[in-house]
Amino acid sequence: MPDAKGRIDYEVWVAADKKEWDRILKYKVLSPPMTLAQIRAEGITARPVSMRVLLNVKRNPDEKGSVSKFKARAIVQGHAAMMKKGEHYWETFSAAPNTTTTLILQCLVVQLGYSRLAADVNVAYLNGRLEKREQIPIIPPKGKEHRDKDGNILLHALRGNVYGIPQASLVWQRCREKFIMDVFNSDGWRSWKAHYDPGLLIFEPTVANDEQPTDPPPPPTLQGRQQPWLAPPL
Repeated sequence: MPDAKGRIDYEVWVAADKKEWDRILKYKVLSPPMTLAQIRAEGITARPVSMRVLLNVKRNPDEKGSVSKFKARAIVQGHAAMMKKGEHYWETFSAAPNTTTTLILQCLVVQLGYSRLAADVNVAYLNGRLEKREQIPIIPPKGKEHRDKDGNILLHALRGNVYGIPQASLVWQRCREKFIMDVFNSDGWRSWKAHYDPGLLIFEPTVANDEQPTDPPPPPTLQGRQQPWLAPPL
């Protein structure tokens, strides 16, 4: 941000940068400023990795491409030159939506007359927390530095999830699934992960001990004819 001084839109970018950095602080993504020796004392042995802020103009999908908002994104520079597997991170695989599963669900929605609901999690990635072995020393972005009494730049330990690290999607998946499994395996619900599609989570209400399960509904019909492929299993 210091390099942007003198631009006519400087104040707009300053506001976007402050909003993003306030989120980093709110979700405790970084530790308080520390010396490298203090970080090493915690058992964190990885080499320090730089952090930077990306600036982007988000536009509306109209004919003129009008500006929707000025957006700043704090990221870790997690490319191969900075981060090494086995030192800074380990597993990276996270389940992605399966197109076949999506098509099947869309067909069921149409055939059974269901409604689709969608939700978005605000700053989703920042909710995730890193395992102890995933925590690494972070060199703060330019303009966000803290210095010791000798003028040396202090570092941070990365505690929470953030864009740019190779395992960011996996960390968010762990956070999301833990929340879902905790909430929807109590208070009259149960949930589990599908065997053949790890990106599909299944929910169903449970029956209280003093209640009798109801009979399954009859298979739906199309123009008076049964659809045997939708009939409940024997």
